Amino acid sequence: ADPRSDIYSLGLVWYELLTGRTAYAAEDIEALTELHSAGMPTSAREFNPSIPEEMEAIMLKMIAPQPADRFQSASEVVAALETYLYSGGYGPTNEKLRDYLNSLFPEVEKKK
Repeated sequence: ADPRSDIYSLGLVWYELLTGRTAYAAEDIEALTELHSAGMPTSAREFNPSIPEEMEAIMLKMIAPQPADRFQSASEVVAALETYLYSGGYGPTNEKLRDYLNSLFPEVEKKK
């Protein structure tokens, strides 16, 4: 399975948690497929104006109809969320820690 489908599914759950409704209201799988093919769902901010624009942008990228337009990995989603969460000032992030450790120990072989 493609990890982007998991990211898509998580984005749909997040949409429902933030709005209290499903992203695509459909009676059956055929109708759901048509709605998905037609494009993005109604803006989550239309149902819940308190959702920050930056947060909605992350969620919408997660549920982009074309897999190539989505985050390509869970670590990309985490990076985007950390950037959003800590954008108001300094905050510890995995990326900052990684970069700092790489600067201290550039000779260490990196393993994933």
